[in-house]
Amino acid sequence: MDAFIAIERQTAAPPQVIINANIIIIIAPVLMVYAPQVGAG
Repeated sequence: MDAFIAIERQTAAPPQVIINANIIIIIAPVLMVYAPQVGAG
């Protein structure tokens, strides 16, 4: 859901914020997969 919110906010955001949002969108799924493994480990 956070990814969709970030995309909506991009329409009125400066370029740097858009870049940061895209990075978050790319990294978020990786963290969702990796974080539970670290927590369980």
